[in-house]
Amino acid sequence: MDFELIPLTIPGERFVALAAQHAADFAPGAAQHDRDGSFPFEHIEAMRQSGVLAACVPQKFGGLGVKSLHDYVLGINRLGRGDGATAIAANMHIFQPWRLTRLWRTATAAGQERRAAQFAQILRQIGAGQVVMCPLLSEPGTDLLHPLVEAAKTADGWRLNGRKNFGTMSPVAQLFNVSCRVRDAQGQLRWAFATVPRESPGVDVRNNWDALGMRASGSHDVVLTDCLVPDDVLIDVGPWGEWTEVFLGGNLSGTMGLVGAFLGIAEAARAAIVALVMTQRKGPSGRTLAERYPI
Repeated sequence: MDFELIPLTIPGERFVALAAQHAADFAPGAAQHDRDGSFPFEHIEAMRQSGVLAACVPQKFGGLGVKSLHDYVLGINRLGRGDGATAIAANMHIFQPWRLTRLWRTATAAGQERRAAQFAQILRQIGAGQVVMCPLLSEPGTDLLHPLVEAAKTADGWRLNGRKNFGTMSPVAQLFNVSCRVRDAQGQLRWAFATVPRESPGVDVRNNWDALGMRASGSHDVVLTDCLVPDDVLIDVGPWGEWTEVFLGGNLSGTMGLVGAFLGIAEAARAAIVALVMTQRKGPSGRTLAERYPI
């Protein structure tokens, strides 16, 4: 039986086809990048040029216009079949415009012109291949709902301090989407996301990722020290520690993309095993491994 998942939309078909071609191109060098622990900058550049990194950007902003979450996940899945580390790294960027597009539409419908214009600008930059994003969510000693990175209000905006880990895609990102906690006028803790340019003073990508696997994903720690950002780059998510619609939608899409990458890795492993047992022969019978007795 054929259990192959296929895209449901025309933009999805384009994305999946491009991702499959990239997977074939990336596969030969994947093991070397993993062995070296080196980040595949050339893979990111190839996906920037093909438009894969702008898959979920609306066509009016220069992207492929993928709206279907199903098709987005399949594109990541195809990348995972060729290079798992590149797939999980790319996913951490590709789901960002999927999330931003919904925030842009919500702000537009609510008449929040300034906010909508901010989202539209980032979407245009991604669509033009000018910006790669990296979400900074995870931190040592806490969970995603309780970020400890602090954003303190100042006369000039917000000053961020703290440490993030698992900054996947951080070697090449121009923008970091940082989850943080803030205090409202009543002193109550809330949580928010701040868009932080890489060149901002106080941003330090530690280049310390050295895991047992996926060593080419560039999942470094990022330390923020008195990093000042303007007032209007902070998006309030809701009460600190609570699930909210804004976070749930973004987290769901990014997590499903990771699952797609993991499925692609498993599919590639299965294909390699099947090819091995169907072709390798051992004496004295000369039968393939698939035909031999298990003892």
